[in-house]
Amino acid sequence: YNLLKRMLNMKADTNAIDNYGNNFLNRELMDARQMLNRPDADFNDWILLKQLRSVFSELIKAGADPNKRSESRESFAYNVRNEKYQLY
Repeated sequence: YNLLKRMLNMKADTNAIDNYGNNFLNRELMDARQMLNRPDADFNDWILLKQLRSVFSELIKAGADPNKRSESRESFAYNVRNEKYQLY
């Protein structure tokens, strides 16, 4: 989280697209799914979800567009609509 904050403070482009067509939000969604779908994911105090939501919130506050698509990927808003947990 500290690295993310530092990158955002340095004005990282939150809408940049990687070589696979993922923007910041879609890449974070893939990482979040890996954490949430682990059999040993701890939901006792919901801290994992709180932390993930704060990451998405920081990205959006810094200008990441949830509706931005790329040539090969749907938008984050489209991809997150059927998630089991509300992530933002």
